Amino acid sequence: MHARHVVAGGFTLGTLALLVPACATLEETIPGEDEIASATDAIDEPPIDVTARIVCKGLGAVACMIKCSYAGTACFKQRIHPHNPAVGNGNLFACRTSTPRSCDYRYPNGDLCYFFKTPAYEWCRHSRD
Repeated sequence: MHARHVVAGGFTLGTLALLVPACATLEETIPGEDEIASATDAIDEPPIDVTARIVCKGLGAVACMIKCSYAGTACFKQRIHPHNPAVGNGNLFACRTSTPRSCDYRYPNGDLCYFFKTPAYEWCRHSRD
């Protein structure tokens, strides 16, 4: 047997001797199913509602803006149409107050456009004339 095999074998055995105690203590620190269940039962927060949306029926754009702001989504009362500025300004009619947050506008031609905050993008449903 060559000397390099003896040196490599000795290094491998020495490394294993160091790792075995570390593995034994690692198994002891992994929580059991009972500990996980008791930890999840202790959470008092309700689940996040990903569909939380305010629709401002009967309110003007300014009142809708204030209502959305109080709920945590800052919106403008009006916004220019993102694809066709000739349509004019759309009025705020709804907002989404959970992720993804959005401000929703209705335009004079019937289009509905949704301006999302994070990630920032817009999506429009065009009216059919």
